[in-house]
Amino acid sequence: MEAARGAAAVAEHGALPAYIASAAEVRAFLAAGLAVDPPFSGLAEERFALDAQEAVAAASGDLAEEHWHGATLVAALGFAAVPEAFARSAVGDVLGATAAGVAYAAAGRIDVGPEAVDAALERVQGFIASAGFGALVRVQAAATTFEDLQAIAFYDPMEEQVFLSGLWHRPWAGRHLHDDLLLAAAAGAVRLRPGADGGRQLVLSARGHAALAAIRLRLEASGYLTERHRRLVAAHARPEPAPSPWESDLPEVWEELLAAVGVGPGVRVLICGVAPGGAGLLAEVARRVGAEGEVLLVEPAGAWTRAAVPAGVRVLHARLDALPLADGAVDACLAPHFLHLGEHDRALAEVRRVVRRGGRVALGAPRSVDLDHAALQPWLEPLRALAARLDVPVSGRQGPEGRAGAGEALERHGFHGLEVRTGMLPLGAPSHDALLHALHDAEVLREVFARIPWRERHALVQQMRTRGEAVAEALRCGVHALAVSGEIAVASVP
Repeated sequence: MEAARGAAAVAEHGALPAYIASAAEVRAFLAAGLAVDPPFSGLAEERFALDAQEAVAAASGDLAEEHWHGATLVAALGFAAVPEAFARSAVGDVLGATAAGVAYAAAGRIDVGPEAVDAALERVQGFIASAGFGALVRVQAAATTFEDLQAIAFYDPMEEQVFLSGLWHRPWAGRHLHDDLLLAAAAGAVRLRPGADGGRQLVLSARGHAALAAIRLRLEASGYLTERHRRLVAAHARPEPAPSPWESDLPEVWEELLAAVGVGPGVRVLICGVAPGGAGLLAEVARRVGAEGEVLLVEPAGAWTRAAVPAGVRVLHARLDALPLADGAVDACLAPHFLHLGEHDRALAEVRRVVRRGGRVALGAPRSVDLDHAALQPWLEPLRALAARLDVPVSGRQGPEGRAGAGEALERHGFHGLEVRTGMLPLGAPSHDALLHALHDAEVLREVFARIPWRERHALVQQMRTRGEAVAEALRCGVHALAVSGEIAVASVP
C-alpha cells in the first residue's frame, strides 16, 4: 500500500527534487558502512567525547572546503541557491552518525571517542572517492528531508520557531534548521500560515505530502529504513548485563543447537554476542569441548571481568568486524544474539573467514513477542496511546516474521546447508532495556518509532523506562514468566 501511495504521489506531483538521493546511492552509502544523523540525533552530548566533537567539526569543515564549490553544488542539488554552510552540516551529520555507528559496532554502546571518528572519516573519504561528494550530500538531504517533512506532518501544524530551533530533532547538535526549511520551501513542500502570538506555522503542501510518501518509498527500497530502526533502538536502549536465561538448564532449542554445530570434545568454538549474564551458556560449552578444545569469547564492550569468565573460556578483546584470528582458526561459531552484533554484514564476513571450511555457524534471533502478555501491559500503555493516535495496531505476536533474519543473513553471505529452527527462548530476568530489545522488531515499535520525531520518541522511552523497571521486577520475582519466539539458523562454511 505504501509503495502504491508513493508511486501515485510521484505521478500526480512530479519527480522528487534533484537533491534527493536515488535508492542506488543510498544502498551504496549503507554498503560503505556510513550512517546519517537523524537516527542518532538526540543522543546525550556526553556520549561524544569533547575531542571527538572537535574532530568531527574540523574534518567537516575541511571536506566541505575541499569539495564544495560552484560546479559540484549545482551538479549535486540541481540549483545554486544553497548556503555555504550546507555542505559542512551534511558532512558533520554523516561523520558524527557514522562514528556513533562504529562505536556501537565495536563496543555494543554509543560512546564516541576520536578513534571512532578516525575510522568514520576513512569510510567517508572512501565513499566520496568512489561515489562523489554530491552523492554524500544527496543521501544526507534525503534522510534529513524525510525527518523534517515527517515531523511537520506529525505535529500538523508545527510552529516555525520550534522547527527552526531543531530541539525536536537534534538537541545535541547545536545548530538551527534554516537550511532544512530553505530546501523544503524551494521544493514547494511546505506552506507558511499565520500562527498564535504573531508567529507562523508550517504545514505540508500537497506536494509535501507527495514528497514524503515518495521519499519513504525510496528509503524503504534502499534498506535505509530498516537500518534506521536498528539504530533508533540502539540510541534509546543500552542493555546492561543481566542474569542469564541459561544460568541453570539450557532451553531445549539451545540443547539442539549445540549438537547441531558439533560442540563436543576437542572442538574450537568462537562465541560472539554474549554478555556476562550468559556465563551459564559459556560454562556448558567449555564443559562439552573439554581440555582438548577451546572456547573463545569475542568481547568488544569491556563488560566481562576476569572473575566472571567461566573456567575454560578465553576472552578476545576485539571488534566483531576485525577478529584477531587466522583464516580457518576455529571449528564452529555461536552468536546467540545475532541482532545485537552491530554491523551484521561486516561481522558475518569475519565469521566466515575465521571458521574453517565445513565448520558450522549458528545465529540466534528473537522472532516475535506476545504483546497481549499480562506482564507487559503496564509497560506498553504509553506505546499503545501513541500507536492509537497513529492508527497502528498493538496486539498479538509481533516480530520480524516475513522479514530478513538470521537465516537470510547466512544465505546472503554464501553459507551452505542452511537449517532454521524455531522455539521459545526465556527472557530471563530482564531490565527495561532488555525488554525494549526483545520488542525491537515488533511492527508497532517499528511503525511508531518511524513516524515520530526524536523528542516524542525520547519522552515515550522515558515513560516506558519508568514502567519497565516495575515490570522487570515482577518478572524477576516470578510473578510472571515471559518468553520470546526465537529463530536459530545453522549453516556450514563452504
